Amino acid sequence: MEKNGNRLVTKGISQKFTQGKEEIIVLNNIDSIFMQEKNYAITGISGSGKSTFIHILAGLDKPCAGNVFFNNIAINELPANKLSLFLNKSIGLVFQSPHLIRELSVIENIILPGMIAGKDKNDCEKRAHELLQKVGLFDKKDQKPGELSGGQQQRVAIARALFNEPAFLIADEPTGNLDLATGTTIIDLLLSCHQEWGMGLIISSHDAYVAERMDEIYVLSEGKLHRERL
Repeated sequence: MEKNGNRLVTKGISQKFTQGKEEIIVLNNIDSIFMQEKNYAITGISGSGKSTFIHILAGLDKPCAGNVFFNNIAINELPANKLSLFLNKSIGLVFQSPHLIRELSVIENIILPGMIAGKDKNDCEKRAHELLQKVGLFDKKDQKPGELSGGQQQRVAIARALFNEPAFLIADEPTGNLDLATGTTIIDLLLSCHQEWGMGLIISSHDAYVAERMDEIYVLSEGKLHRERL
């Protein structure tokens, strides 16, 4: 994918929850800019709101206040059908758990975004073969997710997220369930994809070894997002 200067921008993002009679402010008026050409880490202690911020940034949840813009499009104001099309095309998502469909084979899981987009099945399978080679799982293409290790399942999830060549890949604690060696392999893979295909990469993580590999590090603390390192 060509680098074309796409940007994800948050303006005045706030989020709060009610717990009993108490109002808990998780995000407080956050402004941020993420460029497609770079990679970022979002860090912070457990419960600091990293997942909340990532889900809002990716268009999965709506903030109590503020907007998320993909270039000049306010994604949290899109109607549900247009939001789904946008997410399928422009944002790739990876979570702590792979969320694979266990009844489908590896390759069937990977081609799902293409089939949803109405693409030709043969073209989808060709693309899936390329991605399986990239993540080192071509020989597992006909197996079911339950036959794979946790790290292998996460690589399948990454291949699925990359299927439509998104402008941004957003990953929420992608190494959270993995040991250090497997987690390092996953980060190596994500950075390789970032460099090869020119997509923006935004990773939330509490693992120090993840953050230190990124171009820019942000810390989420007391509802605010602070830049730690350029």
